[in-house]
Amino acid sequence: MGAVVVVGSMNMDISAAVPRLPACGETILARGININPGGKGANQAVAAARLGAQVSLIGRVGNDSYGASLLESLKESEVDVNLVVRDDELPTGMALINVAQGGANTIVVYPGANGGCVPADIESADDAISGASAMILQLEIPMNVVEAGLVRGKERGLITILNPAPARAIPESVLKLVDVLVPNESEAELLTGIKVESCEDALRCGRKLREKGPCHVITTLGDKGAAYVGPGQEMIIPAFEVDAVDSTGAGDTFVGALAVAMIEGMDPRAATRFACAAGGLTASKQGAMSAIPCRADVDSMLA
Repeated sequence: MGAVVVVGSMNMDISAAVPRLPACGETILARGININPGGKGANQAVAAARLGAQVSLIGRVGNDSYGASLLESLKESEVDVNLVVRDDELPTGMALINVAQGGANTIVVYPGANGGCVPADIESADDAISGASAMILQLEIPMNVVEAGLVRGKERGLITILNPAPARAIPESVLKLVDVLVPNESEAELLTGIKVESCEDALRCGRKLREKGPCHVITTLGDKGAAYVGPGQEMIIPAFEVDAVDSTGAGDTFVGALAVAMIEGMDPRAATRFACAAGGLTASKQGAMSAIPCRADVDSMLA
């Protein structure tokens, strides 16, 4: 199997288990609290590694205890962290998460060292990028670093995969560098102006986003599965039925799994189905990184 390079964020997740998501100004009591490693870049890197890829992660953590803990967790999942910079100026990023019964969540992210990433971090990782088959990026790091990563990935012939999260505007010059765009419903709406209330809406978003540059657009739809729009092909891939406990890391697992499927040469239907299975398994367990499945679990679900 080929290698995957992930350019992205690393956070320490502080998750509160709540009976329901609080309204504005409301205080409610949590049933429990967990502190776990996370961040979209870290989660996606671990997902790809647990599903069989050789993975390198490019990014930054603070020179603090949270940063050290994050790096140890990544190493345990066999993610190469030699390219991760320990930032002396900024602390490790943090995510504050409320998780309600049934898996719905709200997340507030403090970027910390993730916001200190610079294009030079991409330059220093050229050997790892040159030896990879795919690159995954997200938007919890500065946009100029995302663009630098995409430019280098395209120069080196990698499949470039962008998860446009958290939702924000993306310059068309950046979208033109993306091979595979993987938004969720709210991100697709922000990028297109089309409110996603049905599978057909998701396909409409995919068509509009493909006009901006990406070859493949896969919009994740939670318990409705995913909508694929690509060259000469459109389809809805249903979700796998699971008892949802915590959806925090499901989207990240989907992206990491999709990268693995694509470098293995799966066709769009098989790759999206593989990613749906991995994401569903993650949602069936508490936590983000800790809930990411191994390859045997995904293969078993697919079987």
